[in-house]
Amino acid sequence: MDKLYENIAKFRRDNHLTMTDLAKLVGYNTGTMITHIEQGKVDLQYSKILKFAEAFRVSVPELEGFTDSNEFIELMECLPEDGRKYMQDALRFAVYTYGVNNKNNSKGAVKK
Repeated sequence: MDKLYENIAKFRRDNHLTMTDLAKLVGYNTGTMITHIEQGKVDLQYSKILKFAEAFRVSVPELEGFTDSNEFIELMECLPEDGRKYMQDALRFAVYTYGVNNKNNSKGAVKK
């Protein structure tokens, strides 16, 4: 199973959330979808991954299973140029959307 889905289940348990509670936090109506996600049966869109990270108060790389930023950087360097551009744009969007007003972000937004 993908590390993302394993971590969603782990963080849910660590935060003492039921599947129904987590479903409501990330925008689903019932816990059934969380069951499918934790089993790796759902291909999550990036926008949902962001909602899970926000619900658990962790970064997306941490939710994805990266243990440090060097590992993330090394993987980014393995991508072709268009893949790196896509990831940079996605990260800028995430910082803009969630970093500026995120009460859990003590460092504030990343400056360009």
